[in-house]
Amino acid sequence: MSDYKNNPLFKLYYSDTDSIIIDIDLETINKDIIGSKLSEWKLETIYLKALFLALKVYCGITNLSYSIFKVKGINIKKSPITFEQLKSLIKKGERLELPNEKWYRNLGKGTIEIKQEVYKLALNSTKRALIYDQKGNLIKTEPIEINE
Repeated sequence: MSDYKNNPLFKLYYSDTDSIIIDIDLETINKDIIGSKLSEWKLETIYLKALFLALKVYCGITNLSYSIFKVKGINIKKSPITFEQLKSLIKKGERLELPNEKWYRNLGKGTIEIKQEVYKLALNSTKRALIYDQKGNLIKTEPIEINE
């Protein structure tokens, strides 16, 4: 992944363990890295509009007007969320409260308990400073510097 984190050939919008979202077609860089084998890259989707708020919290609208959502800890199928709801979180202090089904296992008893809970989603970061404009909209993040 280090080859893609600070590569000047493209803009990196999001990365995870095994995926990247960038602003160009990877084939323009190196056709040899594209394929279906282990360690090769494949194109999964093209977003027309996307919003990346945090690790495992993003939404993208494809060319078919299909939305792809990822919100860690919530089942999107059971607790639907819209692009506009997620976009509201760029406003400083905003948060969403979504109904969510959570499973709790008790290995000692051999049971699973299913509870209906409220999932609270808000922007915060312990690794990067959130930078807002004068209107209170998130515009970027910056590394947190520790000077000791």
